[in-house]
Amino acid sequence: MGGHGGLNILPQKSWNVYGQKQQQKVQRDEEKAEAEESAALEATLQGLRDERSGVLHERASKRRRDEGLLKELPPTEHVNFFAAEEEELAKRLKAERELKPEEKPDDSARLGHGSGSGAAPWYAQKGSSFFNKQQGSDTALGDNLP
Repeated sequence: MGGHGGLNILPQKSWNVYGQKQQQKVQRDEEKAEAEESAALEATLQGLRDERSGVLHERASKRRRDEGLLKELPPTEHVNFFAAEEEELAKRLKAERELKPEEKPDDSARLGHGSGSGAAPWYAQKGSSFFNKQQGSDTALGDNLP
């Protein structure tokens, strides 16, 4: 008669966490806490909205006051900090357009291909590589292929 198989009195206790009454009470408390939290959040957001609205209204009224003052000031013209550079570039472009075709600088000289003599670079010449030549002949290995 020791303690096994005795009476099961837990369901009758009011503090039983598995009882239906306790589960309903927990559910009600959770819903109430969620509603209070959402109400507090909404109140905070509404306060922020009101604050922003007030700031915007202040700016608008200040702008309206300042517009009356700004209308009295003369209009300013555009400030160009690069006027000298733009004029110099325009002169260069005009001079380049006026050059005769034979006087125009060669593009190959500008790109670093030497004096612009028209000769093909070493890598474009046929059979110019050491590895493509047979020893003792002037023809490249690939020249005899069909």
